[in-house]
Amino acid sequence: VYLGLVSRNSRQIELANQRVLKLAQIDTLTGLPNRAVFLEQLEAAADARERQRGGTFSIVMLDLDRFKNVNDSLGHAAGDALLREVADRLQSALRGTDVLARLGGDEFAIIQADCADQRMGSINLATRISRCIAEPFLLPGHQVEVGTSIGIAMAPDHGSDPQELLKKADLALYRSKSAGRNCF
Repeated sequence: VYLGLVSRNSRQIELANQRVLKLAQIDTLTGLPNRAVFLEQLEAAADARERQRGGTFSIVMLDLDRFKNVNDSLGHAAGDALLREVADRLQSALRGTDVLARLGGDEFAIIQADCADQRMGSINLATRISRCIAEPFLLPGHQVEVGTSIGIAMAPDHGSDPQELLKKADLALYRSKSAGRNCF
């Protein structure tokens, strides 16, 4: 009986550890990978590019235009529902090899690699994202319209260091916002 109890407790501890590990890697609101996982994947993309000697990839950062208005006027529950819907739409706009993560708040990031023409691939992705986010969202009791501002940085054109690329994508995002929002 004692050995069976130890075995069952060990299994419960193992399951609990697996759950904790999973929770540490996902954004619990959207189910997407979180910032930590995104940064690991970004490092992996940079390492792969280095090994391939000539590979490219893009970081696409975006946040929602007018999200604060939704939170302020309809409440945080509506804002949370909107973020879940946005995550679903973003996933539908991506290829299976793209990496999507929620960085926090209303900010999302994508790693796009393996395009025959990385520049055009990034432009096409940004266009798809803009279109799918521009469609009205049906939240409980409300129809909401938001847009998205997008910033793009490409390796190696804008650098090869992951943190440098992330910073440049972030700067491009804020440039989009200052250019009138809902653009890339």
